[in-house]
Amino acid sequence: MRKIVFLATAASAALALSACSKNENAADAVGDAASGAVEQASGAVDAGAAKVDEAADKAADKVGEAAGDVKAAGEDAIKAGAAKVSEGADKVKAAADKVAQ
Repeated sequence: MRKIVFLATAASAALALSACSKNENAADAVGDAASGAVEQASGAVDAGAAKVDEAADKAADKVGEAAGDVKAAGEDAIKAGAAKVSEGADKVKAAADKVAQ
């Protein structure tokens, strides 16, 4: 009888250990899945950050191009203004020459 109780107890202990082992494996699997999900989320954040950086670089390039366009337009306006001033000076000189005659 003692042997039967001992064997039953040993069998129960073995089953319990087996269940614990399966639970540990399940816990490890859940932990691995959670770790994988965190890695995927981190990768997605990194990819999003790279896209933001890329968009910022493109925007900076566009701003630089626009600034170049504004500078060129300003230079053209200055040249046109200088030409008008030169024309005006020529007219004043011509009028002064007429008065002097």
